[in-house]
Amino acid sequence: MVLVGLGGIIALAVVLSVRDILASRSVEGTTSLALIVTFVLGALSGSGHVFTATASGIAVTWLLSLKARSAHSPEE
Repeated sequence: MVLVGLGGIIALAVVLSVRDILASRSVEGTTSLALIVTFVLGALSGSGHVFTATASGIAVTWLLSLKARSAHSPEE
């Protein structure tokens, strides 16, 4: 059942990425990748690996915050 859900999430991520590419002519995979990672962490937590999912979620959140900061930094 988890694999079916993962397949649906990946299909949704692909559709979102294609829509973004067509609309803005740039490739940004952060949102799609965050969607997939969130699903995987939820499945991991549901299977009893709560600490691993929590620690990974914190790490992903930290990495996403670094990306947001670096996207707004001035060019050198």
